[in-house]
Amino acid sequence: MTSDQQGGQAGRTDGSAVFDGFDPQQQARYEAELVERFGPDAQTDINESWRRIAQMSKADAARIRGELAERDAVYGALLGEGVAVEDPRVHEVTAAHYRWICQFWTPTAEAFLGLGEMYVEHPDFRARYDAVRPGLAEYVRAAIAVYAIDVLT
Repeated sequence: MTSDQQGGQAGRTDGSAVFDGFDPQQQARYEAELVERFGPDAQTDINESWRRIAQMSKADAARIRGELAERDAVYGALLGEGVAVEDPRVHEVTAAHYRWICQFWTPTAEAFLGLGEMYVEHPDFRARYDAVRPGLAEYVRAAIAVYAIDVLT
């Protein structure tokens, strides 16, 4: 039985195993920005996210990173093909995006919309998405808006 199966800490992870280029100081700044922007309730979601991350194994972290890269590639391909964000294929990817986010915290429609806005407004997130394909941050934001309105409200 592995330490993961026994519940030992050796197989558990922190943010560095889940997020490429994890920087604890930058993460603290992101969290402070979230609390400033969305109020003290955001801290509850942040705390829940860290609780969930602490329960993840290194295998979970690898799977999560793989899902992120795959989803970004699919979004990028759809954007490149000129597929409208209202298209069922984009809806399917965005549903997977929402489920992926729910591994960390469960956003309301308003919070998911706010996340989409952050992808465009925050230079780090915009750069990450636009490195996949120029304009992808705006595309994902629009896809999130459609999904949040259609499914989460």
